[in-house]
Amino acid sequence: HLAYSSCGRFLAGVGREEDQHQVRVWEVRSGALLREFQMPGYGLAVAFSPSANILASAGHEGQILLWDMSGRRGAD
Repeated sequence: HLAYSSCGRFLAGVGREEDQHQVRVWEVRSGALLREFQMPGYGLAVAFSPSANILASAGHEGQILLWDMSGRRGAD
């Protein structure tokens, strides 16, 4: 699953590489990988907050995680 931020600057995706489940965020213009967050299980969806400072991810076990785009896991 992929999601764009409302400003169009960021693209986020959930996926799996080997045995690691990840959320990745890229800058659209440059294609640069900006952030990578480890999920505890398989990710189903991602969505940005309107200001793009928080990214939400939903997992297959029903968990919803909020990611601070500054790089800290878990948003306030």
